[in-house]
Amino acid sequence: DPGKSFKHEAPKENNTFLYLFEGDGHINHTHVNVNTLLILNEKNTLSDFVAGDQGARALVISGTPINEPIAQYGPFVMNTRKEIDQAMWDYQSNNFVRDRAWINHKKHYKEIVK
Repeated sequence: DPGKSFKHEAPKENNTFLYLFEGDGHINHTHVNVNTLLILNEKNTLSDFVAGDQGARALVISGTPINEPIAQYGPFVMNTRKEIDQAMWDYQSNNFVRDRAWINHKKHYKEIVK
């Protein structure tokens, strides 16, 4: 709602970001426009977000870093390029996890329906 305040302090060791997808506002006395991504660190934690005149909607994501290498290609995120290649091969050959999940889902569904 317009003028409403939101306060959240994530643990300092977390990676935290805010994505404002509707409206505008101020965070720690800095104006934030719609479609803005703010990456927060221990010095600029989300201590006080105030919605603008039209209100605001945002996502706040925070989590402990995994401290592992990251490889990304298309929708796939793995640790190595070799794992990306395997995921792509699995997807293209219809051996992706969705098939195994669907088989388990159908089995579970049959048990429920009995």
